[in-house]
Amino acid sequence: MEIIICPYCGAKTIHVPNCLIYGKSYGNGNSYVCGNWPFCDSYVGSHSNGKPLGTPASPQLRELRNQVHKIFDKRWNQIEDVEKKKYQRFHEYAELARYLNIEPFRCHIGMFNVKRCKKTIDYCYDK
Repeated sequence: MEIIICPYCGAKTIHVPNCLIYGKSYGNGNSYVCGNWPFCDSYVGSHSNGKPLGTPASPQLRELRNQVHKIFDKRWNQIEDVEKKKYQRFHEYAELARYLNIEPFRCHIGMFNVKRCKKTIDYCYDK
């Protein structure tokens, strides 16, 4: 488990079962939640190995990230061939990284802030 600091209030996050946040368990069943939760409504899910899926997010940022995924992921989700789908996803993230002027390894929607999410939405509609 990593030590993650809430970007909103500075408290350490705690690793809790997803059912406390979502009402049911997903995947490995854990999330990183702000230590001041529910007063600071910031959290992020985690991979099965315990690594966070991104950075803790406020309700507004979580909504924006979900919106970005719905729009951006359409670019490869309709592809049925697994290898072509992987290639297209890689290619789309590389293009987005260039557009955002960031390193490709930093181009992860779960790490985006509000400004970067809005810029990604603009990018998707402009293309």
